[in-house]
This record gives sequence, C-alpha cells and structure tokens, in this order.
Amino acid sequence: MNNTIDNIRQLLKAKQFEDANFLIDKALKERSPTADLFNLKGQLLIEIGHLEEAAKIFRKIHIDWPNNFEALNGLALCLIYQKKWDEGIQILSSILKKDPQNEDAREHLSFIKRELSLIEVTHLIEDRKYIEAKKIIEKILQSDKNNTGALLSLAEIHTKEHHFDQASNNLTSVFNFNLNHEEALKKLLFLQKSAEEYHIRAKNDESVKSQKRLISVHIPKCGGSSFLKFLKGYYGDRLYTDYGIEWAIKNRALLSITEKTLCIHGHFRADKYDEIFRAACLVTWVRHPVMRTISHYRFVLKYPASVYKNPTPACKLVQERNLSLVEFAHLPNMKNFLTRYFAGKKLEDFNFIGVVEFYRESLERFCNMTEIPFPSVIPQENVNKPPNEETFDIDKADFEKIAKLNTADCELYQKILDRI
Repeated sequence: MNNTIDNIRQLLKAKQFEDANFLIDKALKERSPTADLFNLKGQLLIEIGHLEEAAKIFRKIHIDWPNNFEALNGLALCLIYQKKWDEGIQILSSILKKDPQNEDAREHLSFIKRELSLIEVTHLIEDRKYIEAKKIIEKILQSDKNNTGALLSLAEIHTKEHHFDQASNNLTSVFNFNLNHEEALKKLLFLQKSAEEYHIRAKNDESVKSQKRLISVHIPKCGGSSFLKFLKGYYGDRLYTDYGIEWAIKNRALLSITEKTLCIHGHFRADKYDEIFRAACLVTWVRHPVMRTISHYRFVLKYPASVYKNPTPACKLVQERNLSLVEFAHLPNMKNFLTRYFAGKKLEDFNFIGVVEFYRESLERFCNMTEIPFPSVIPQENVNKPPNEETFDIDKADFEKIAKLNTADCELYQKILDRI
C-alpha cells in the first residue's frame, strides 16, 4: 500500500495526472478506502481545477476522520482558490487551535492575510492613498519578498507617482520569475505609456514658464470661482475676467484686453482666444459630471431668476416649473458641459487640467508648472448649500440616469483622471 501511495505522489509531482488518477481509483476499488487515498484524490482534483469536487472529498474525510488535518488543509486550499476567505480562515484557525505548529495551516493562513492585504492595497490605490498602500506592501514584502501581487501593486504606485525607474525595477523582479507574466506585461505597457506622456507634459510645462498669457476656461460649477480668487491674488490688475457672451469667438470684450493683460479667466469655450493668442497657456478645471450637475441645480435653486440681469432659460424653467434634479439634468443645455466647453480640443491641447475632487493636489501641480507661489490659504468660493439646509441625497438610479445623460463627459472625466 505504501508503495502505491508513494507512486501516486511521484506522479502528482510530475503532473502526470491521468496515470495518478488511474492508480487512485484502482486502489480505492481494490482496498479499504483510507484517508491518504482520499487526500491524494482531493489533491489531484485541485491540480486539474475541479475545486468543488475536491472540497466534497475533503469534507467527507473530515467527517470520517475528524482529526485528519491534511484534509482540512486541502479544504482550506480549495476555499483559497475560490476566494472564500472567511470560511478558509475559520477552518485554518480550527486546525491551529488543535495543532499550533501545523506548518501547512500557518502557511495557508499567512497567504490569506496577504491576499486580503492586497485587496486593501487595490482600494487604497483607487483612492490615490499611495502612502498607506506602500506601508501595507512593505509589510507583505518583509514576509514574502517575491510576492508578485505586492510587486505589481508597487509598480503601479511608482508609475502613478512618476517614479518610472523604481516601477521598472519592481516589474523586473516579477519577470525574473515569469518572463511572460500577463499582468506584469500589462503594467509594463502602462509604465511605458505613462512615462512617454509624462515627458511630453514636462517638456510642455517648461514652455509654459516662458509663455506670456494664461487663458483660464471656467466651466460652470467646476471650482472656477475659487481659482479666480487665487488668480486675482497673483495677477492683480493684469487679470481680465470674461463673463460676457459665453459662446462668442470675438466680441467687444477684446477691446479691454491690453498688452499688460497676462491672464484671462471666465465662462467661454476653450477655442475662443485661439486666433488672437496662439501661444497662450490654456488651463481649466473639471468635476465629476454628475456632481457638477447637482451643484448647478443647487446653485439655480439658491438664486432665483429675479436676481439675474439676464437669467438663463434653465434658471427660469427650474423656478417656474419646480423641476426636479433629474428633470433639470434632461434640459438640453445641461448635458455634457465639459465636452461643450472643451470645444473639440484634445487633452493634449491643455497645459493644465485641474480636478475639483483633488483640488489641493491639482493646485500644487498648477503652481509647480507655472512657478506661481502656492497660497498659504486655499481659496474656496461659491460653496453652495441647498436652500433651507435641505439635503440632496441622490439614489443610485438617479445617479446612473444623470451619468447616462452625460456619457461624453463621463468618458472625458475618466480620461483626465487616468492622465493625472
């Protein structure tokens, strides 16, 4: 019997699964079934990817041989492959309670903890909390210096932080184990693209410092009022604000722009000054399209049409018909604001695009690019509150409706986030 068990183990090690399966089934028919044979059958099923069948066998072993830890470890391994972390932890903890030195259980439990840590790292990276993510990765690599998931996550962070050499080193460590690692190859392509775009922007930023004028496009409800206050603090009387005819290419406002005007800021399309100031530095700010729509709706509710000299049709409709948020979003002029203000320009046509949700980080990037001093106090203007302090909680269905109405803007916004 021992010779048969040894032969089966050697066949499994050599990945000769068909031969191993033949010997196991033959032994189970000819002899009284043993825990060892069933365990080998379960291991075989794991190797060929039949996890549910393997789990059933290991559970049966546990019923017939309650103290067989090999079967419980096998079951835990099935659960690990199925990402059933909680159940896996429960089984492994029960093993270690009875046998604290069980090496397989300790190793499997450590693996689960690392996987859960990597899931947390993924969420932190999505939230751009790179410092917290790197602390967790460092702990993982202390116990498992070749952990592929940790190295790939670290490479992603270093790429996003523009530390391209470090990212390359992380990926090289992965390729040392597997030259054709699919996820590492994807990260490498992302690294190459990011590095290329970064160097293009860096070259562009250098040219910004020598450019004469700044053209700042204020897309409504995208932090433009706060940015205007910041610009006023720096440019003073060298700033001209253009809140006139929103979509005009040329108008009388141009008569007010003199040689000393170094910055123009206001509600106008990004192409308004193309023919007049070809070498200007073009900048703007954006916001998540759904949140921009909500802010616009709040603003219109807060200020009645009667306070405007020339109220917009949207403003009048909201007041006269008492439109809901979703009804307001359906108005033709409320859809795809970002895209309309971009006026067909590509992201590369802008020297800077700030993101309201990352205001401080964006403002730091703008100041580094232009060499304008970073303010001691970050200005915040027109932070709207709903009338009567009402809340505007939006459910998932309405959020998705508004997002669908602004599909072009949502795609544009995501591209901007990917770039920064």
